[in-house]
Amino acid sequence: MKNILFIILLLATSQCIAGISKFELEFGVIGVDKSNEYFISEKTNRIPLRIKDTGFRFGFILNSNTEYETQLKIIFPVAPKILSGSAEVATIEKNILTYPVIQQAGKWSHVSWFDAGDPVGKWEYHLYVNKKLYRSIKFDVFKE
Repeated sequence: MKNILFIILLLATSQCIAGISKFELEFGVIGVDKSNEYFISEKTNRIPLRIKDTGFRFGFILNSNTEYETQLKIIFPVAPKILSGSAEVATIEKNILTYPVIQQAGKWSHVSWFDAGDPVGKWEYHLYVNKKLYRSIKFDVFKE
């Protein structure tokens, strides 16, 4: 009986420890609800090239129940002609855009839009969490 209780206690403890650094990631088309919170309105890896003025947004939302450190690298088919929004604080070398490391807690929404001259083709987001590659997201940007 003691062994069974010990195993149950061990499993419960390990689940709590594992839950400390749990991350959930969604990518796709982004919408905004009535309280101005971002949400993924359509999960997809095919993103239509709709310019910022249309209101179209895409990106990812990362949820966690802990504090964490992030860095994002975006690989374009070719370098974009314009960098705007949060991309202005990033560095670009050839076709790779690298954001600075940022401390996060809870929900992080990375919301992107297209500027005139942004390339169509295969894009990649490489998301680093706590200095390790957490996820690579490959998606196609296409003209409608």
